[in-house]
Amino acid sequence: MADLTPRADPTHTPGRLPRTSLVGARTGARWAAVIAGWGFAVLILAETGLLSRVPLRALPVVVVVGIVAPIVAVRRSPALRAAVATTDLANLTWFNVWRIPAAAAFFAVGAQGLLPDRFVTNAAWGDLVAGTLAPLVVWAGTRLTGRARRSAYLAFHTFSFADFVVAVGTGLTFTLLGDPLMNTLLDTPMALIPLWGVPLTGAVSLLALHRLLSEHRAARS
Repeated sequence: MADLTPRADPTHTPGRLPRTSLVGARTGARWAAVIAGWGFAVLILAETGLLSRVPLRALPVVVVVGIVAPIVAVRRSPALRAAVATTDLANLTWFNVWRIPAAAAFFAVGAQGLLPDRFVTNAAWGDLVAGTLAPLVVWAGTRLTGRARRSAYLAFHTFSFADFVVAVGTGLTFTLLGDPLMNTLLDTPMALIPLWGVPLTGAVSLLALHRLLSEHRAARS
């Protein structure tokens, strides 16, 4: 993956926003629209029942593609690389707050016997912890500087991604085993979790970790 370590903009004129900031803002707006459209499309497909026609074993493929596509886009686009490199780590961390309602949904649906118990345990509790920790880490980040700040964010995103791997791995196992309860994840609004939130979380976590590790290596050199 390309180096995401922030660099100064040599074209910046004092008193004006740096060119990279303006490009980043436009790029961010476009990607926000793409992400919102993605979520809306998932809801429409689930509501119309079209997702129920997708073979359950194809679900992991869709999730992997959803994770890989944003990373490939960042790798191939200088504007996206600049946007990721200059985005405040707090914003990449705040994103994980969505995992709190996801955990609540898992608990609620699981309590009705509509999801495998082990999947609910592995997915819901980790999401709840990560979602709750996110604002606390951001708060701590406003009071830390340098290596301490970077270490706090690195610890969070490492935990976040590790939990992500456990949850996705458990879901993948039940899906490949053909457990019919996993079809619940293709209904409205649960489909938003595996087909929207999960891919985005995986991509954001990988990008954040890569950036943090790049900054760590740069600081040591």
